[in-house]
Amino acid sequence: MKKIPFFVAVCLLGASLTWAAPAKKKTVEATPVPTPEATAAPTPKPSPWKKQVVSKFNLNQAHFDNWAQGGNDTIAWQAGLYALFERDGAKGDWKNTLRVEYGRTKSSDQVSLKTSDDLFLETVYTLKVQKWVNPYVSANGETQMDKGFDTKVTPQVQTSQFMDPGNFTQAAGLAYDSKNGFTSRLGAAVKETLTSRFNSYADDPKTAAVEKTRVEPGVNSVTEYKLKVGSHSLFDTQLEVFSNLKAMNQIYTRWGNQLTVKATKYLNMSAEFELLYDGHVSKARQIRQGLGLGLTYNLL
Repeated sequence: MKKIPFFVAVCLLGASLTWAAPAKKKTVEATPVPTPEATAAPTPKPSPWKKQVVSKFNLNQAHFDNWAQGGNDTIAWQAGLYALFERDGAKGDWKNTLRVEYGRTKSSDQVSLKTSDDLFLETVYTLKVQKWVNPYVSANGETQMDKGFDTKVTPQVQTSQFMDPGNFTQAAGLAYDSKNGFTSRLGAAVKETLTSRFNSYADDPKTAAVEKTRVEPGVNSVTEYKLKVGSHSLFDTQLEVFSNLKAMNQIYTRWGNQLTVKATKYLNMSAEFELLYDGHVSKARQIRQGLGLGLTYNLL
């Protein structure tokens, strides 16, 4: 019998042990399942702009047919739009407001008369330097949309129209905000009155020439207070004063008050009172008062 060399025997033994050893299993890592939070779209940052657009419409109507106690058919309506766009940032507050109002009334024995007509736009930027008092700049413009008439004379005489007059005011000064509804601004200002046909709003009667534009430097103050009365009522009062520092009877003053009571989601009751003094228009104070019940809808 032939002998197997020693080194050949060692090689055969190693090979047999290698083949007999079980194969090592490969480890497969599981793929993680994404969570709903991981797959959800990133939450968009809230807009720094505060936007509000509110419309309102009031209607009053009465009809009489063979009514023994007498009476005249009447219909009165008033529509309005209020818009606010405000950006309240860390360094400053930029507030833009728009107010549009128009209304008419018609009686059976009278022509249609205008009861309200106002177009007002204002922008105010306040630089945040301190907590309570900060510098500001502002600009506003006001006019009417329809023709105005003097109804005390017969026939009626037209006295105004769109941008005739047009009133504009620019101011810069200091603003105070109490953070609880009370705000006030006081600053140097320039007020312009523009006319085209009805020059009495801008004309200086002391001069022979007829001025169509009046520019007055002076001081302007605007103070406003908003108070919530219960959970469904809001009282808003605003006092605006402009003085050209020439005479007491040339101080422009407007004091507006409004109480709004929310009856339902879309039904509001409002009471308004406005006192106006403008010595260039009338030497006596002017008063406008109204009480209405109508629809209110938030457009934005």
